[in-house]
Amino acid sequence: MLVTFEGGEGSGKSTQAKLLYDHFVAEGLDAIFVREPGSTPVAEGIRSFLLTGRSDGISPNTEALLFMAARSDLWLNVIIPALNAGKIVVSDRSQDSTVVYQGICKGVDRTLIDNIFRSFAGDVIPRRTYLFDIDPLVGIARSLSRAGNKETIFEDMGLEYHRKVRFGFLDLAQKNPGRFVVLDGELSVTELYDRIVADIGALIAQRLPQGLQELTTASS
Repeated sequence: MLVTFEGGEGSGKSTQAKLLYDHFVAEGLDAIFVREPGSTPVAEGIRSFLLTGRSDGISPNTEALLFMAARSDLWLNVIIPALNAGKIVVSDRSQDSTVVYQGICKGVDRTLIDNIFRSFAGDVIPRRTYLFDIDPLVGIARSLSRAGNKETIFEDMGLEYHRKVRFGFLDLAQKNPGRFVVLDGELSVTELYDRIVADIGALIAQRLPQGLQELTTASS
């Protein structure tokens, strides 16, 4: 099962993605955590180039293709093998981010983005996507206040851009209600964690045989 976390800058998604991974490990489930772009040497190199300002001035198409290159390397070398081995994959960002940031907000051809993704992902999509919705003013302030944060290329893009990001994500969620769960990014860490764990627990229970479903319900 692939579980992805999406949202604007400073929305809290990275914190919750790591907490859910820790939850799976504590429950004895075979899970891995990845971030996009990143989690392979090639993808981490692309991340450093894109998110620390060295890519300033490149075209939206080039930017999108670099994000897709990082994603391809991660999926082919880590995510797909893990899913094939029966593991749970928790991903901090995925394809939806490129669709929103470069497709919806920067005008890169959505068909191009989708076709590249299908070329390496096939028909694999997240089983659940948690979207953290937050006022961009609050989120950007949070992100910029983090000590040592050097990945601020998107924070510098202006409020209007981030408003488009917010509504782009909400539009995707509205069009994919079976996959997305929209969460208020201004809730406390504990409140968000409790809601996510309850939702993912119910989702896992749905996939179990009837006897295990009853055992899971009884133990909870």
